[in-house]
Amino acid sequence: MGKKEPKGIGGWFLIPFVILIASVIVYTLAFVGSILAPQIWEEAIAYLMVGGISYYALFLTLKKHKKAITWLIVWLWAGALLNIYLGYLNQDYAGGLAGIVGAIIWHSYLDKSKRVKNTFNS
Repeated sequence: MGKKEPKGIGGWFLIPFVILIASVIVYTLAFVGSILAPQIWEEAIAYLMVGGISYYALFLTLKKHKKAITWLIVWLWAGALLNIYLGYLNQDYAGGLAGIVGAIIWHSYLDKSKRVKNTFNS
């Protein structure tokens, strides 16, 4: 018998999956906090947009839909752009840089991983 190909939510894919779940929670709480402070409505809109992308990416991932990979990549880059925007507002650009580095690493993983391809291209 041949070696079984990796498939499903496991291995290295657990890391972005857990971060995705955490981001859904964090963006929801951040959105609620932002709408309660009307002076930062721009942040509320940003959290709503990236939170919506997170929810959709999580939904597709749990359904193992073939478009999940695309939306996971959109989620990565939307989060990186949000970190850059928040860094601009707070004059602290370390989070933006970390977001870009993380997006590059995980984008590459999602493009090349056999587990991801086997899970979402069936």
